[in-house]
Amino acid sequence: MPSATPETLLISSVLNNSDVSILRDYGVTPNHFIGYREELQWLIHHEATYKSCPSATEFKTKFPDFPHTPDQVDGRYPATEVKRKYSSRDLLMRMQKASALLVKGKVEEAFEEVGEAHLEVVTSKPQNLLVDPAYLDTYDDADAMRVELPWNTLQGKTGGIGEGELWYFAARQGQGKTSFLIETAVSAAAKGLDVCIYSLEMPKRQIQTRAHAAAGHRLGIPVDQFAMLHGKFDKLDYKKLMDQISERFPGQIHVHDNSMGRVSPSVISNRASDYQINIVDYVGLMYTNDGRPAISDYRAMAEISNQLKEITLSKKTRVMGAAQINRDGDTASWRPPALKTLAQSDHLGNDGDVVLTMKRYGRDAAAVSIEKNRHGDSGKVFFTKYDPNHGDFSEITREKADDLRAQAEYEDD
Repeated sequence: MPSATPETLLISSVLNNSDVSILRDYGVTPNHFIGYREELQWLIHHEATYKSCPSATEFKTKFPDFPHTPDQVDGRYPATEVKRKYSSRDLLMRMQKASALLVKGKVEEAFEEVGEAHLEVVTSKPQNLLVDPAYLDTYDDADAMRVELPWNTLQGKTGGIGEGELWYFAARQGQGKTSFLIETAVSAAAKGLDVCIYSLEMPKRQIQTRAHAAAGHRLGIPVDQFAMLHGKFDKLDYKKLMDQISERFPGQIHVHDNSMGRVSPSVISNRASDYQINIVDYVGLMYTNDGRPAISDYRAMAEISNQLKEITLSKKTRVMGAAQINRDGDTASWRPPALKTLAQSDHLGNDGDVVLTMKRYGRDAAAVSIEKNRHGDSGKVFFTKYDPNHGDFSEITREKADDLRAQAEYEDD
């Protein structure tokens, strides 16, 4: 008699439990089988026809040579192994096709072929959410699972950044996107959270001095980001600042800049679980997993954005990405650009749980608009200081923003 295999053990578990729904629960179809596909198809057809699972005796009558295992009840293990073997066969086939493409010099097509392979996994059976009380176990900690933001209006409208959420922060070039992303990172680190910044425009040292300035402002310590960057800030004062940050900031900020290689969704995915927030500055400079630059084609950007959203869900983390505003958003109005002016808006706007747009409000202030908020109100504009040299991006009133703008215009005259 043939020895038991994952396929025979899975069919045996269906027969011993008299339950064909085991196959549906674990997502197993005849396509996953290679040796006993006919037997599995007969089981499925029998249930569809007679609305019941056949008995082991009926099955044995139809397939007398089948190696039935009478004591096999668990279906999860054999289902997992069936899917693993299917994934192995699929990957091998794709690698063979990719090798043939490489011989022909079709590098991109070869990467695309392999990139479409994925590991089939078995998951738990979904539960009826109407009567599932599991959420009550962490009900009182719901807010604690969201990352608090340093701007009261944004915090009030969104409740912070939740697990599984993708945010986009968009503005025209030179408006200060990076500064606001760094302020978010510093605020999170001050609360004991770990952040990774994928800096695709600036080297690590520039990100570092901006973070030091923002942290210094938060600690009430005089700072000068320009002097820090150019080695003009007193070295002893700089050391004291870093000592204070070390003592009073329990979280960490790690930086991956261009010197460490290109950034694709797979690079972020590999590390995503290590951080509560993953910041990408900016998504337009990313590459797809098969090496295509985001700016090469709208489909490449759509693929990247979709995969970033998948990362937030599968890794239970958060991603905040900087994005560009197209020329239609470069208007004389003081208001931040509308969602429709977001470059690749159809894709970024669809994938993003929250989309913020920003515009400088004179030299020393900025206006930020909540253009999209999947879980709450949108359309709200709030104002902040804009003083990157001293790390001050605190929220202010419209009146205060008007005063800062008027003062800057007076000084510039």
